[in-house]
Amino acid sequence: MFTRPVIVQNSAARTWAAVARIDHSGIGLAEPDERDGMGAGLAELCEIAARTELVDTLALQVRTVPDDGAERAAWEQAHTRADAAPLAARVNALLGATLTPAAVRTEAFVTVVIGESRIGRAAKESGGGVDGRARVLHGVMAEVESALRGPVGCTAVTWLDSAALAAAVRTGFAPGDRGQLIAADLAAASGAQLATGVPMAAAGPTQARAELRHYVHDAWASVTDTILLPDSGAVLGALAPVLVPTTAGERRCLTVFLAPLPLDRATRLVGREDMSATTGNELRARMGFRQRARQRRDTERIGTADEKLAAGRALVRPAVAACVTVPATWPVDEHGRRLAASVRAAGFVPLRLDLAQDSGFAAAAIPLGVGLPNRRGRR
Repeated sequence: MFTRPVIVQNSAARTWAAVARIDHSGIGLAEPDERDGMGAGLAELCEIAARTELVDTLALQVRTVPDDGAERAAWEQAHTRADAAPLAARVNALLGATLTPAAVRTEAFVTVVIGESRIGRAAKESGGGVDGRARVLHGVMAEVESALRGPVGCTAVTWLDSAALAAAVRTGFAPGDRGQLIAADLAAASGAQLATGVPMAAAGPTQARAELRHYVHDAWASVTDTILLPDSGAVLGALAPVLVPTTAGERRCLTVFLAPLPLDRATRLVGREDMSATTGNELRARMGFRQRARQRRDTERIGTADEKLAAGRALVRPAVAACVTVPATWPVDEHGRRLAASVRAAGFVPLRLDLAQDSGFAAAAIPLGVGLPNRRGRR
């Protein structure tokens, strides 16, 4: 299609990444069988990523953005008739002024992150350098796209080029700039001679300040919480209440990080946990202590994981970060409390990232694959 997907190099973390914008019909109106199929498709996506032995992290990001009305304004300008009835025009203007501030738009991104330690040998076989890494990354992108379009149920998967990624980063820092960017794109498509997009160098904030419990960037302020996932797991769509804004003009972001472990490392990890659980249960039984409910649940969980690994499933390390963004003149702490309340209402435990709001915001709202930290022994 004569497109050039951008490849993101993180020199500090020694990773390479590619970002895709996805369109999905959602699960709100889906039947239970369809939801089960989508959940199985997500599990299959993680298994594909694990079998490649290249993917470090899959980051699924969803933004709930206030609607700026740019598309509606362009449509009205193109279809307004001079002989239209005054009452109809007045009713349409009233509906636009009333409904647009309360409307929201949803945009979703998928970021595929590959570590240099994993891609290095394959890239050398493909020619070396940036080109070799791009060839390897494009192969992984094709596998991920096939899973997204198939069992996951995405209707469109668009790998972002440099201009589109710059716009996604800019709207992540400044949600109010989206209307101007969309209006310029629509005007240029209609034949107007004007500059569109935003340079990558100008995609970040002009000024930023990391406070104790929130992050200020330009005219906006954000609060980021990580979400403690329960041991018992969660159903598909359980995090949906976190994305619901509590007031007009509020932007919510949610990023789920899925780090599939290689099969050999997953087997060693489950084997160590099984040995520890078995030894602990035998020692408690010899000393006459009764086995607690949590200990029984952990033993069952380890046994289930071992069976799934033997059946070809993947062991995935998950993490979730949620962010709320409001104008800097609004009471930021109050909206942070509302975000924490939404997380608790969904059945999870929020953890505020004190003294790390800047990096937390980058993980939750910017689709560049910044998220899970490295651990010792990770290859």
